[in-house]
Amino acid sequence: AAGLPREVLAARVPGALKSLQWMIRASDAAIAAGDHAGTEATMLTHLDFFTQVRDFARRAGLPDGVLAAIVALAQRAVDAGHGEGELSAFHEALRPPTAGSAEPRNTAEA
Repeated sequence: AAGLPREVLAARVPGALKSLQWMIRASDAAIAAGDHAGTEATMLTHLDFFTQVRDFARRAGLPDGVLAAIVALAQRAVDAGHGEGELSAFHEALRPPTAGSAEPRNTAEA
């Protein structure tokens, strides 16, 4: 992305968000099975990507509220132990904490 005009990169932000929607919908089977084993890219990889897009939006003066929320959710999934899991681990980060726990349930740990 370095060296590309801001307008070119800004035009790609909506596509990145649509890709996220598709990836989450494609995660249905992994969510149902509680198996978030990484097959395409890990949550750490996705977190890095979403962070870069958020930071670009900020530098470009674009609204970054949705992107910041996505980064926070990805970080929550990583913090809950899903860093090596697939994007479907977003679902685990959305679960309410279990009794006596401040973190979402981590059903994918082996």
